Amino acid sequence: MIKLSRRLDYAILAVSHLASRGRIAPLSARSLADATRIPPAILANILKDLHRVGLVRSSRGVHGGYELAVAPDELSVGALLRALDNDVRLVECVPSPLGASSALAASTCHIEGSCPIKAPLRRVHERIQEVLDGLTFDQLVSELITAPLAR
Repeated sequence: MIKLSRRLDYAILAVSHLASRGRIAPLSARSLADATRIPPAILANILKDLHRVGLVRSSRGVHGGYELAVAPDELSVGALLRALDNDVRLVECVPSPLGASSALAASTCHIEGSCPIKAPLRRVHERIQEVLDGLTFDQLVSELITAPLAR
């Protein structure tokens, strides 16, 4: 089963919510946590990481909060995942993304040299990456607006 970590799932949800607001005004972490139902402590860490990689801006004060630092049509889900977790791989033998440390880039698979399914799994991984890289947050938000998910 392919599964995103809870942290990455929450990050996608938080960025989607910020993207849906457009450039209205910064949103406080508390309001974002309430709107998304992300636990505040986890959200605080996610927002700190999103700020560190330049995907959100933060401002202090009474009217401060968080907003996207990039346009939703310029940010893909794949780019967000790589920015927060540089080693998103389907299986061990899939090469790490560019910029990953050499420790992450090396495969620890003991049968990689003789594995008959390595090439097909790499193709599956590449297709998943293409889908994630092709899905921008403005597309994600527009799909949510036209077909909202039941909670």
